[in-house]
Amino acid sequence: DCDDGSDEDQRYCELLPRQRHCKPSEFHCGGPNATTPNPVCIPRSFQCDGYNDCPDRSDEIGCVKPAVVSSPQRQIQVNAGQTLTIQCQARGSPAPYINWRLNWGHVCNDGSDNGRCTMAQSIDPHDPSLVTGTLTVLNVHTADGGAYSCEALNNQGFIFAVPDAIVDIIITDPRVSPRPPPSPCNCHGHSTQCTPDGRCINCQHNTIGDDCGTCAPGYQGDARRGTVYDCVSGRPSRCDPSGTHMERGGRCICKYNVEGDLCNQCKRSHYYLNPVTPNGCLACFCSGVSTDCTSTDWRRQAVPLPLNNWNAVPKTFATDRYEAGNKIQQRQGGR
Repeated sequence: DCDDGSDEDQRYCELLPRQRHCKPSEFHCGGPNATTPNPVCIPRSFQCDGYNDCPDRSDEIGCVKPAVVSSPQRQIQVNAGQTLTIQCQARGSPAPYINWRLNWGHVCNDGSDNGRCTMAQSIDPHDPSLVTGTLTVLNVHTADGGAYSCEALNNQGFIFAVPDAIVDIIITDPRVSPRPPPSPCNCHGHSTQCTPDGRCINCQHNTIGDDCGTCAPGYQGDARRGTVYDCVSGRPSRCDPSGTHMERGGRCICKYNVEGDLCNQCKRSHYYLNPVTPNGCLACFCSGVSTDCTSTDWRRQAVPLPLNNWNAVPKTFATDRYEAGNKIQQRQGGR
């Protein structure tokens, strides 16, 4: 190229490095294990684009849509104000991009993002087709709860990880006083005195027992909660245990997402009252169409069905379903 031919002078060519490596944003023609002295590197966006950009056409070989290697954790609970971290792994060629959705909408779409949410990608140095996607949400609040979907995509296709990550944001009810600090004796907060062998004495708050863990006769409740209102007098509690945090003076103190005199109703935009969820009910997620939903008492059960030449074979179930040919019928009683 030079008028004097110096660009081809061997004296200067020897000064050039005999081997270099492609950048992370580049595709190594021939693959990362190729031993050519001076590898050819092209932008990664050129890989699998339908055009041969590498001299050996290796950029159009082995193209495949993403496949999920590791789905996100199925159930995640995080306290309000803390940091939420979710990961998902996928493999494909070219290396897939991992995107995140919340209830089939944008992540942190409440107008208060301010950099709270980041979606990071990392490529395995030993396997350029393997990508780990990490979603980080700082200072989480109730709007961050719901179903998080991991989507892996490249120019060959896309796939969603199954199942979604269901995130439950735990809120501490400001109306409920915190438990007293633990005492030297294991008396559930109802006494600070005990014998040398650890038995509690002088149990308070209508409790009895070696550990003050039982309500005295004529009182109802759970003495092991550690508050002065654990055991109350009168008739048995009418509060719904699934939605009640505690009972105070005969009044039901509801969990954060529950309401009603008996703590037996989910608040608006929440559903599925159950004893396992810390806040009583889950936040609705309706694919971004609505924020309102209602609970149902229906339950889902998987019914295995043998197939023969793609026609359903009759089988006796413990349910009320019957399969005839390729048409599903329902009959009471099972076969």
